[in-house]
Amino acid sequence: MPSPRSQMTFSTLATEKNGERDPQPNSAALAIIDNIYNSVKKMLSAYSTSDYEEFLKPVSRILSMMTNWELLSDNEIKTACKAFTLIAEAKINGVLAEPENVTTMIGLLNSQNIPLDIQLAIVRGELIINLMSFGRFLG
Repeated sequence: MPSPRSQMTFSTLATEKNGERDPQPNSAALAIIDNIYNSVKKMLSAYSTSDYEEFLKPVSRILSMMTNWELLSDNEIKTACKAFTLIAEAKINGVLAEPENVTTMIGLLNSQNIPLDIQLAIVRGELIINLMSFGRFLG
């Protein structure tokens, strides 16, 4: 007969410790997030054109992981935020202004239980985009 713990779902395991969030490490998710972060970093270092279509997919995946933050460990959340911030601070940050990305970011900010790391990364990203847009308006 399987133990009661082996029958628990991930969400049950994530909240088992004193009713607080204590997710189990997910090395596959961390590897995916690290891979996305490293890919974006390489893409940014090789980026030389004004077409940012190639960045739409990684940004979408990063935002998707941020949306499903309950499935990630704290380390995975920090890596996803780091990847998001990398894009926000790069010259390609206009990709974050795509309507579907803005909608996702607004949804994350409106969520009641989103981790502070994710909220701060999104707010910083939006501030950078707005400041750059304002600078273009003035210049």
